[in-house]
Amino acid sequence: MNVRTRFRQLLGIGMWVTVWGCATPQLQTVTIFEDSNRSVTLQAMSDTHKGKEYDHPATITEADMADILRGLHVEQGTFAAWGSGKSHRVFTEEETAFFTPLFVQGLRQATPEQMVTFFQTTHPSPEYEATTSGGIFVRGDALHIVLSNHRVKTRIWRDVEQYQASYRHRPLERIESQPGRLFHESRETIDSTRNGEFGSFWTRKPWHIAIRLASEARLDYQPSLVK
Repeated sequence: MNVRTRFRQLLGIGMWVTVWGCATPQLQTVTIFEDSNRSVTLQAMSDTHKGKEYDHPATITEADMADILRGLHVEQGTFAAWGSGKSHRVFTEEETAFFTPLFVQGLRQATPEQMVTFFQTTHPSPEYEATTSGGIFVRGDALHIVLSNHRVKTRIWRDVEQYQASYRHRPLERIESQPGRLFHESRETIDSTRNGEFGSFWTRKPWHIAIRLASEARLDYQPSLVK
């Protein structure tokens, strides 16, 4: 094989790789905050999860975001959908104070293709850690909350390498099935897990609700032009 022929082959391979790479773009993640226990990111979503249909960037006041987070509750149990379980706040007061400004910042920076995602681990005992994760986005006049995991306990030794790194970078994926429902104690809910795009009561898919925003809480809403 002469030099000219070899050069043509390499050039062809290079062009094929370039075209293939352009045809299959990677979904990128932008970090808003990250430490050993928590992260808040902007995650590009595929069209499967309504990517390009979010009304971002969006500005929500910190006061309204904090009020929404304080009112979020999870009711767990097989019969929770009928109101027979015991409910718990999704975020403690300390967690609300921590996540509020980061969520507000994330929504201001997000594009119509990006969801604000979060991941947190706590350590209820020396042997276990508990994971809470999910995402938020704005569509129309509503803030949507996706809760994938709520204080799911796993053994720390299981999380040392592959397990922890895997779910930290997949905050919308459930670690295990959690029967129950997500609701807000005082805000008007206009969409819920039972008919939401992210899943249903009987599956491993995340809980999902949409809460209507007051007009004074949403400062710059304009209908998305990208559909």
